[in-house]
Amino acid sequence: MSFSITVVQVILVHLVGVRIPEGQQNFLRNMWLYVLVFFFQVLFNIFKTMEIKYTYENKVKQLVYNSVWINLVSLGSVYFSLERLFAKDWTVIIVYISGSVFGKWWAMTHFINYENKFYELFNKKNKTKK
Repeated sequence: MSFSITVVQVILVHLVGVRIPEGQQNFLRNMWLYVLVFFFQVLFNIFKTMEIKYTYENKVKQLVYNSVWINLVSLGSVYFSLERLFAKDWTVIIVYISGSVFGKWWAMTHFINYENKFYELFNKKNKTKK
């Protein structure tokens, strides 16, 4: 993580002539970690929703690939959130939970609910038979 901040510092110092004070470096590093935790949690919950969808549709190949992505993003999320927790930064818990909630909400509102489609299909058949 320090590599990316070092690159930004080098660019700012050499190209622009700006030095970042030590306190702001820590703030920027923490914000960067919060963004990573939020992003990984959003992806994790989207992939978990897709896992349920692929299981329901019996799509094994997509399910296997999806499982790989679930494991990768969960490792990233846990790694960066635990780093902040070990530093006694409790704000990461709020970021972790909000990323999880946002990811689940986004996945549920942007993917087709096939169960409701089946109910509509069966209800149409019952209405035409009467």
